[in-house]
Amino acid sequence: MTRRRTARPTPSIEALLLGLSAFLLATANGRFWTALLQGRDLAAPATLGVIAAVGAMVLAIHFALPALVSTRRTVRPVATLLIVFAASASFYAQRYGTLIDPSMIRNVLATDTREASELLSVDLVVHALLYGALPIAAVWWCQPRTRGWRRGLPIRFGAIALALVVGVGALFAVFQDFASTMRNQKSLRYAITPANVVWSLGSVGATAAAGGVAKREPPDPAARVAREGRRPTLLVVVVGETVRAANWPANGYARPTTPELAARTDVTHFTKAAACGTSTEVSVPCMFSPHGRADYDESRIRLTDSALHVIARAGVQACRCCGATTRRAARASAAGCGKRT
Repeated sequence: MTRRRTARPTPSIEALLLGLSAFLLATANGRFWTALLQGRDLAAPATLGVIAAVGAMVLAIHFALPALVSTRRTVRPVATLLIVFAASASFYAQRYGTLIDPSMIRNVLATDTREASELLSVDLVVHALLYGALPIAAVWWCQPRTRGWRRGLPIRFGAIALALVVGVGALFAVFQDFASTMRNQKSLRYAITPANVVWSLGSVGATAAAGGVAKREPPDPAARVAREGRRPTLLVVVVGETVRAANWPANGYARPTTPELAARTDVTHFTKAAACGTSTEVSVPCMFSPHGRADYDESRIRLTDSALHVIARAGVQACRCCGATTRRAARASAAGCGKRT
């Protein structure tokens, strides 16, 4: 007697992507839904309308984007990437309140192994298995149906067009309410997962490509240092670009985190200093740029020589010894690390 083999499901590519989009909407966007519905009466008809319309819009986005690049051969790898993005982003959004935007992507790309290992936990493994490994296994268990291009192309474009119509129609149905929420919570767009990861990766890649061909602008006038006849000066700069003022003993923090500094009397303390952002990739380039926080413009800052470029061009010899965190800072400011200039 032969054992009957279990038949593998054979959904169309469109059905597979629709199911994937529904799964991502339900499991990866907890932070988005919490922020969107904050302060609303969940039983009110208006709130239910917002949930339905915004849900349809997010579902349409996550269907249309992968549908543009999915074929029978690519749909499962594309779905796998989206699930990995969603599982990772949703865990850190729920655990730490992290939003995935371009600056966070740059932080991730610049993080070394030691720093990354500090974020690993049992909870992350469990989350990855439930919301990553199991869905990926289900995707690869399926066998997407094959269509000829003459029949498949109209169906695909029709499905994408329908998704766009549904998404745009849903947006217009709650436009005033949704637009007001987005104006008051501008960061909310970076909570829509995994579209936030895809958009941020594309933004970082486009910025890097533009920076590779753009000419860096030196400050005007160019700095010059006359050092003839003078003894060399040693200047040590310790950059703590993302330290919180509330956790600094000089500001009244109870724990003695800087005992050596507290014992000195010749220390000048600036109480109203503020960084451009809360991450190394944002704050360090801004800190060494001629533009500063008041006129912060990320693209302009990255295409302008920093103070470290200026002193190097002026002939000042500098030796930088960087730890794990300042390695990121040095790369971010294009100043190098652990070498002499």
